[in-house]
This record gives sequence, structure tokens and C-alpha cells, in this order.
Amino acid sequence: MKPIFSLEPDGSIIVRVGTQSNCAGLAIIRVQITTQPEPGITTALAAETTETEPSSFLNSLFIPSYLIPLEYQEATFWGARQAYEEFNLSPERGINFLLISGIVHPIDVRIPKFQDAGYLAIRSWLRLEIS
Repeated sequence: MKPIFSLEPDGSIIVRVGTQSNCAGLAIIRVQITTQPEPGITTALAAETTETEPSSFLNSLFIPSYLIPLEYQEATFWGARQAYEEFNLSPERGINFLLISGIVHPIDVRIPKFQDAGYLAIRSWLRLEIS
């Protein structure tokens, strides 16, 4: 099984939630998280590109964030906002959360898994920041 979280050489984070099982659900996203001087969380999609990225997950390609169906984009951002609020980051710092790409499996895609992926991306990034 692939790791749930990996820090890539370019500083982006890949988060995998769930399994390919035809029922449990699966979400895999690549994000870039940076601090901003203003409090709050800013969510955005990466600039449009026609390029796909190879992936060792499911022998699939990461598709650009703007091609991810809207409901999964929104679920990812919802999860990131939930983590931001839960970890009470507002008074300390703001965060830019950039959704770069993702894998949307035609059978195993589930909205709650994308929510979890957004949440875990923030949580994992915070652990990196603390260490």
C-alpha cells in the first residue's frame, strides 16, 4: 500500500485517502501549502495546463485541478477549511491552499474521501512545519 502522505521534491504534498476497492472510496490529491501574512485560509486551483503527471498510484495520471469535477474540488477545500478551523490557526497565520492535481478514479471516487484528503493535507503540512 502506498503511503498516505508524501512530501515531493518540489515542496508539494501528495495525500492518498482510502483504497481502490469498489466500495470504500478513494481520493488522491497533490497540493501546495504556504503561509500568508493575512489570517484565514485561501483556497485556489493551480493555473490551467493541459499536462498530466505520471503517478505510481493505480497506474493512473494526475489530472490538472481545473479538470477535477467541481464537487471534488469543493470537498477538498471544505476539508482544508475544517482542518484550518480545528487547529485554530486564524490568530497565528494564514494559509494558501493550492490544489494542483488529483486522481479521480471512475469507480471508487467518493466526496468524503476528498474532504478527508484536504483535511489530511493541512494536518500533515502542520506536522512538517512543527518539526
